[in-house]
Amino acid sequence: MPAGSRRSRLQAAAAGGAIILVFATVLPAQQQSPQQPVFRSGVELVQVDVVVVDKDGKHVRGLKATDFTVLDRKKAPAIATFEEVSHEHPPEAVAAPLMRPPRLDVGNNRTARSERLVVMVVDDLHFYKGRTERAQDIARKIIFQLGPQASMAVLFTSANRNTQITEDRAELRAAIDTLRGRQSVRRPHQARDDQTMFASGEDSLARLNQIGKAQEVSVQHFFENLTQYKTLQDAARILGADDARRKAFVLVSEGIGKDLTGVFDRALTPCEAKCASCPCYHDRALGEMMESLRRSNVTTYAIDPRGHVSAQGLALEAFPGPPGLGDDPATGGFRWNNPIRQAQDGLTILAEATGGFAVTDTDDFTSGLHRIIDDLDHYYLLGFYPSEPGPSKGFWAGLARTAGSGNEYRPLDVNVGDHPEWTLRFRKGYRPGGPPAAPVNKDPLVALAAGVLPRTDLPLRLFATAYPTDRKLAHVAAAIEITAPTKALLGSDAKLHDEVSYGVLVVDDKKAKVTSRTTLAARIVLRPLSSGPEMPDIVSYQIPLTLELAPGRYQLRGSATSARLAKGGSVYLTLEVPDFAKEVLTIAGVTLGYAEGARVPVADVPPATKLAARREVRAPFAPSLDREFMRADTLRLYFEVARRNAATTVQTKVEIVSSSEEARAWVDGLISPNDRGRVDLRLPLSTLAPGAYRLRVTANDGPNTASREMEIVVE
Repeated sequence: MPAGSRRSRLQAAAAGGAIILVFATVLPAQQQSPQQPVFRSGVELVQVDVVVVDKDGKHVRGLKATDFTVLDRKKAPAIATFEEVSHEHPPEAVAAPLMRPPRLDVGNNRTARSERLVVMVVDDLHFYKGRTERAQDIARKIIFQLGPQASMAVLFTSANRNTQITEDRAELRAAIDTLRGRQSVRRPHQARDDQTMFASGEDSLARLNQIGKAQEVSVQHFFENLTQYKTLQDAARILGADDARRKAFVLVSEGIGKDLTGVFDRALTPCEAKCASCPCYHDRALGEMMESLRRSNVTTYAIDPRGHVSAQGLALEAFPGPPGLGDDPATGGFRWNNPIRQAQDGLTILAEATGGFAVTDTDDFTSGLHRIIDDLDHYYLLGFYPSEPGPSKGFWAGLARTAGSGNEYRPLDVNVGDHPEWTLRFRKGYRPGGPPAAPVNKDPLVALAAGVLPRTDLPLRLFATAYPTDRKLAHVAAAIEITAPTKALLGSDAKLHDEVSYGVLVVDDKKAKVTSRTTLAARIVLRPLSSGPEMPDIVSYQIPLTLELAPGRYQLRGSATSARLAKGGSVYLTLEVPDFAKEVLTIAGVTLGYAEGARVPVADVPPATKLAARREVRAPFAPSLDREFMRADTLRLYFEVARRNAATTVQTKVEIVSSSEEARAWVDGLISPNDRGRVDLRLPLSTLAPGAYRLRVTANDGPNTASREMEIVVE
């Protein structure tokens, strides 16, 4: 449900006196409801995302299942499932993205971004260091354009600064700021299987000496080539969830100097078909990568930061020749043996085999990016059951890697009526068995939070903020907000009842592993404060949590299950915990609320642990997880200024800044020496025009300045 409609219903209920109070009783964790979340499960259904564009490149809409024909090994199975998916971007005046977005401080599993996942794979191992700024600019445009429309992650083939899946564009932008091209020459790496082989008995001594001279660089190139394939393969395997969310890679790479013609067309690659005893390292790695992409139904789009390369520029781009092996004739000649054209065509072949396309040999990256966005916004989702779920026979069985395995490569084709002028993009084949199975976890809360993307069956939001303490660990105040239909919770006593299990997994971003876990359960009872009009259609309520964390960057994975709804959900949020002991000046605990009081009830959960029992409630009001407000609202803002020298005077400023960096409202303040530095103030929004803003908090003690920002929208 759109945020605006949900808020209007809650506000109408509040005005009519149907404000809800909440009571909660903590249950031991082992007494969680036996009812587990119910999710869809796949069998042998094969899902294919199909993009249809006309001769002018415009997406064709309004087609029906009867317009499509799917060919599985030249047989036409019935289309069992069909859906046209179309996303429209929000009006720019209301949701215009800011040039350098602040860090996301509220996680929401029901945004449009949770419906699709884009992983930007930055192949920094394979682009020239002199094009670093161009690659950074392309990557930032991808975040700027796709960030508001999808959950995203950034993966580097060098593993330099990978991120978790997130909706926090500031986190993605920070990763891109570290990007550096790792290749010292313009020429793309060649993909040679003899780069790690000693010369065989058939090699002459001269050949042996040549390989020896080139070995140091060649081994590095060999490793970097296979690392690119493995990065895509492993990422696709992780994304192999059995759901219908759109999944795509945007590969920013200059490619590899290898002819990929025919590599992805059948189970046996050209190298394997030609020589059964050859190592075929690259072809095998490419085949395994493509199998992972196709099994997980991940579409790949490639962007080459090399840009346009004219015929005159080929010699420069292909210089120098392979080290230790003399001059390379491929600096000229035919397209198929030119390393630059091989790299460009290889990106195209890879992308098209998964149902995507490549933006190569052009300096117009913006148009290419718009085409990618259009593909993600408009497509058809087809599903069919293979006519032969078991092993194929005859010719098709001969294409299998392992005879009789039933896991052979199966070519796919999709047609739309009598429209030869239309272009269809879809994955060109599959292997039976569906995506890789998800890890089994007996704890339903952990299972909900174990996926790459959050589960959306139960609407959840998550907020967390860190405060300094007199210990090494920071105090983290968090809140999970649950939204449910009123009728589903309504009992015969005119109260709303539910049994909720909830918890948080803390994933250390640097170590990429879970460092702590909180699991609790509560019996929730909601009742009207006073008699009045009917209750709203939906109700939301918060459950507070307390954590203690060491300095670092974390991903908090909140999850909850509802016994009444028989549903569960999860929500993810990135949290940066400062090292308050080392910071000279810092702003902490930024919390936003409504001046007239909380809009949703907060569960008064009794302490269940020693940690919760000693928690200090820092903010003087319950936080609001809303970030979209009305002009009639007055906000309440709380934050703390922590400083190493408590004897200093600190000036504070709270600004509401437009997307053009103009301050539209502000409040100045002063923190006296030895003051605890806790600021509580009100911000009316009545003077602001509708649009996107930055709420910026700044503290200055003279030589030092600290600031924190959050993004808000005024309607």
